[in-house]
Amino acid sequence: MPFELAEKIQQLGTLSGEEVDKFRALGLSTFEATCVNAPILKDAYVAYECKVRDVQTYGDHDWFVGDMVAFYRNEEFFLENGLPDLDKLQIPLYLGRSLYGKFDADVKIIDTYK
Repeated sequence: MPFELAEKIQQLGTLSGEEVDKFRALGLSTFEATCVNAPILKDAYVAYECKVRDVQTYGDHDWFVGDMVAFYRNEEFFLENGLPDLDKLQIPLYLGRSLYGKFDADVKIIDTYK
């Protein structure tokens, strides 16, 4: 998703989908996946559909292994060779502790922890 949506990306990771429709609550549009029962974010530059093959729990984390069954890419933001067009893309990079960096020609860090 675009860097300008870093705060919404952070909120997606903190809201429980069991308690609220987080896409609707954050004003994010989706479309239905073709192979699995899951929404795809319209603002995503890239999205994958995966079917879970295995899940292992390690402490308080789960490790998922899956098979990729579909792939989406917004061609407008990629070069003919498949690499990202950094003149058009602003890729958010999670740096930890609610901090995000921007991967493009310039660098910017914002703090979404408030």
